[in-house]
Amino acid sequence: MHSRIKQLLFNIIPYILVLIFFSYINYINLKLISEFYLPIFLLSAIAIFFKKYYFGHIFLIASQIGLIADYLVNLSNADTPNMFGGFLNVFIVVIGGIIGAIIQVIRTIIGVIITKKRQL
Repeated sequence: MHSRIKQLLFNIIPYILVLIFFSYINYINLKLISEFYLPIFLLSAIAIFFKKYYFGHIFLIASQIGLIADYLVNLSNADTPNMFGGFLNVFIVVIGGIIGAIIQVIRTIIGVIITKKRQL
């Protein structure tokens, strides 16, 4: 149980700091955090709690990278605002979730194979 909490805190602190920073510069608001980033956090926290560390970490990090990419794209397109930053953000989060799930499945399969070899 201690390891799970440690793993969760390892990712929570940077995630919260990124959200606070973007909230402080008025890029995101509490409504966006509660509707988009809170579910991502909860899904990652549940995955980490159930020892699915790869998925939880990758999904949470993809969410942070997506937010930063969204901000940078919108910052560079300040003269002609468009939705590309938001689409890029969602794309990165979805791809991060898919990659995290694939890596978690592969890691679980490898773990099962190693455990069976040790039993023989």
